[in-house]
Amino acid sequence: MKGKILINSAIVVVALLMASCKKDAPGGQAEYKQPQLPATSYDYAALSKQLPANLINVTNDKATLGRVLFYDKTLSVNNFISCGSCHVQQMGFADGRRFSEGFELLTTPRNSPAIINAGAMRKYFWDARATKGLKDMVLMPVQNHLEMGIQNLKYVEAKLTDVPYYAPLFKKAFGTAEVTEDRVRDALANFLASVVTANNKFDQWSSSGQTSQFTALEKQGLELFNSLHCINCHNLNISSTSWNSERLANIGLEVNYKDKGAFDITGVGEGVFKAPSLRNVGLTAPYMHDGRFNTLEEVVEHYNSGIVKHPNLDWSLTNQNLANFNSWLPVEQQRPIIGGMNDPARLSLTANEKTALVAFLKSLTDYSMISNPAYSDPFNY
Repeated sequence: MKGKILINSAIVVVALLMASCKKDAPGGQAEYKQPQLPATSYDYAALSKQLPANLINVTNDKATLGRVLFYDKTLSVNNFISCGSCHVQQMGFADGRRFSEGFELLTTPRNSPAIINAGAMRKYFWDARATKGLKDMVLMPVQNHLEMGIQNLKYVEAKLTDVPYYAPLFKKAFGTAEVTEDRVRDALANFLASVVTANNKFDQWSSSGQTSQFTALEKQGLELFNSLHCINCHNLNISSTSWNSERLANIGLEVNYKDKGAFDITGVGEGVFKAPSLRNVGLTAPYMHDGRFNTLEEVVEHYNSGIVKHPNLDWSLTNQNLANFNSWLPVEQQRPIIGGMNDPARLSLTANEKTALVAFLKSLTDYSMISNPAYSDPFNY
């Protein structure tokens, strides 16, 4: 008897999940919650042009459709999860979890990467497995067996065709109401390419040449960031085509990697992962591919004293590179070399310097992006 009760309870839970976006109205008709959209669309084309290196030619109507698709749980196999479930605007389009929950409440093996100026990227995901552009990447999570669970994209076409609010959106974006995989890709890519962060204190400093935007502590952190050559992997310049160098690197997290990173894709370089952008990094905790660090203080301490010696350790994190940096600095600014030239660098940061670096990293938050209604969930009203 108890077993039957448990089974029936499970059935009820599944039924509730399936009805999260859709329910049966009287007469057997499917009833959907309508997205709330402005009478005049947001100017997504202008938003996308804040990123000079954007590779997508954004139109307002395609991006509007893409916004609805991004937040619509219909794109998952059981109507339980959307792209926006794991990419939350107020969290810099990360989700605040170490590992994200998929459509069956199973967790993903990696931390959900933040969406940061995706229109200028050429590599996606921690292992850089997507290299054919944003349109190629956008439906990979939809097809992932843990994330959204759609095996055949024809099923997505059929599901969306049955949703009444999509016909006018597709017609406005593409000229006809037909739902196709290519159109879904195009619309999602248009929306994501319009999600641009280009208005933090670093951007304001870059455009004006004045450091008045920074507090004294943040300015000290900026100077440390530059003198320690963190820019080698984290280019912050929005006007550069290499604003995010998208380097793949082993940063000495452990000796024996359980998750081998890009090695599983390329067969080269165990423990190598894509370097993330640091824009909005104060909002996107936890950090690293496996979310092992809860705070920026822990991240800074890793680079200060915690780098593990590994055969694939990136050269930029060794004493050999630290010695190269020292050669460009006045004697009083040089960092001590501890160990051999191939050993991990130890930066010997003071408590004040660590605090300054964290303050600078938090200054990279773009408050206008995380509050912009053009990027918000149209179903959340």
